[in-house]
Amino acid sequence: LSRLPLALLVCLGALIAMPGHAAALSITQQIGQDVIQTFTDWVAQGASWLLGQVVQMIQANTAIDLSGAWFMTHYRTMIALELMVMLPMLFAAAVKAAFAGAPGIALKAAFLYLPLAFFCTFIAVPVVNMLLAIVDAASQAMTTTLNADYLAFATNISTAFNGGNTSSIAAPFVIFLCAIAMVVFGLLIFIELLFRNAAIYATAVFIPLAFATMVFPSTRTIVKRLIETLLGLILLKFVIVTVFAVGVSALASQGTGGNFLP
Repeated sequence: LSRLPLALLVCLGALIAMPGHAAALSITQQIGQDVIQTFTDWVAQGASWLLGQVVQMIQANTAIDLSGAWFMTHYRTMIALELMVMLPMLFAAAVKAAFAGAPGIALKAAFLYLPLAFFCTFIAVPVVNMLLAIVDAASQAMTTTLNADYLAFATNISTAFNGGNTSSIAAPFVIFLCAIAMVVFGLLIFIELLFRNAAIYATAVFIPLAFATMVFPSTRTIVKRLIETLLGLILLKFVIVTVFAVGVSALASQGTGGNFLP
């Protein structure tokens, strides 16, 4: 059995070398086309499955929950560090007020920004969870037709892969490249959504330290940058979902009757 592939190759070479090698060559080309078609169908099925997983992930509510016990453990640690950071910040604000001859700097730091920092620290998690829920609801609204569009898109792809013009090796090869592009596209979206979730956790855990910098005037821009970054990450899902839904709808509207490929 181990010598069977070698024997087949020898027989194939003998057939090609015979006077009637045209028929053997035709058989060889047919085998090559069948192999390419099978491989193309395999890649196409993988691409369709991957895009289906992306659709499910997009339609599912976000897995992010900042109120989870494991996250709150780290968040409370950051709150303790916030207290340690606030003391030198408050002292620096007092020194700056003394040198500038402006006691208002120290008073604002102690009686305005200090309690405001604590207040924002403790409401940050519920507010972020609320924003995530709002973005999820908006994303769901954009995907009301995504299932139907995806099924139509998958049907068009399947028709093109199985019933299209595959009389030559070139056609399956082009379809194979399209399937690879679909796989790469699906992976990029999947990875982008995963990294968005991880980035939100990583950014949110630094909220207490960022609000601690509100006590000192020169470092208050850190809070603004963190809030902008967090809001951008939260809204990123809506942007991804909208672009994906519009793209799938556009592709689903094309190629009816097996004419998906140009």
